[in-house]
Amino acid sequence: MKKNRDLKKLAEQCCRFCCSDGKIDEKKVTGVIKNLKSLPRSQAIFAISEFLKALKKQKGATTLIVESSIPLSKVQLDSIVRKLKSDFIISEVKNIVNPDLLAGFKVRIGDTVSDYSLQDKISQLKGVIAGTL
Repeated sequence: MKKNRDLKKLAEQCCRFCCSDGKIDEKKVTGVIKNLKSLPRSQAIFAISEFLKALKKQKGATTLIVESSIPLSKVQLDSIVRKLKSDFIISEVKNIVNPDLLAGFKVRIGDTVSDYSLQDKISQLKGVIAGTL
């Protein structure tokens, strides 16, 4: 058990080593995997698996997903990115069209979700009205 915990810590450290400014350095990743392969087979499999999970999590944490009812223009997306760049490292921006949103948009970066949709505002208003009646 302690070995697995140590290997998991090692994998997370390797991930931080490979990521700088929100970008993953492929040469460093290749070097880390070569080094992890030199471990005994079962440890190598576990360490590489944890390393890849950490890289995937790192990539997800830097991808900005903007969900809107219509496709947003580059200017609109750039405006959203500018406002969020002070709090998050953003390496990739995706705009997903969701016709179920009435208006507005939802923003997701890693585990953080901010809802600026009309649907959310209506839900909040319903909650306020239901709480006061």
